Amino acid sequence: ELNEIFFIINKLEEITGIDNLLTSNKFWEYLVAVELEHKVNSEQGGRAGAHDAYDEDGKSYEYKVSKNTSWNFQDISENVLNKYYEDEAIILAVVDKKNLVVNSIHSASPDCVVPRLKEKLEEKLNRTGSLRRLQVSLSKGDLEKIKAKQLL
Repeated sequence: ELNEIFFIINKLEEITGIDNLLTSNKFWEYLVAVELEHKVNSEQGGRAGAHDAYDEDGKSYEYKVSKNTSWNFQDISENVLNKYYEDEAIILAVVDKKNLVVNSIHSASPDCVVPRLKEKLEEKLNRTGSLRRLQVSLSKGDLEKIKAKQLL
């Protein structure tokens, strides 16, 4: 039974061309990428895994996938925030994990997203006095502030 599961996982990875498809949010990123005609980066983290997906022109994208309209940005150091500027866009998607459906996709420029993330970090610091983790979320109410365009 376990061998059959591993066989199916390997087959899925072979079909999609994505290693570790069922780890983290890779599967959901794949579903979003299919909608956008992007290619998901198979690597997680590190230099090769610097970006979540690429388009046919080689432009990179950061994906945030959630089951509701709240997208988490974790461990967002100054280096991570600066790296977002290398991306063509930040993609914010909402998925229905039970029915395997992408419900909506928004796209926003890093030039709008990064300042909003910094602003939210600053608000959090002022509210709490210190930051244990460099983590904030963008929500539905932020979509207008970051000038997000609805793609789906």
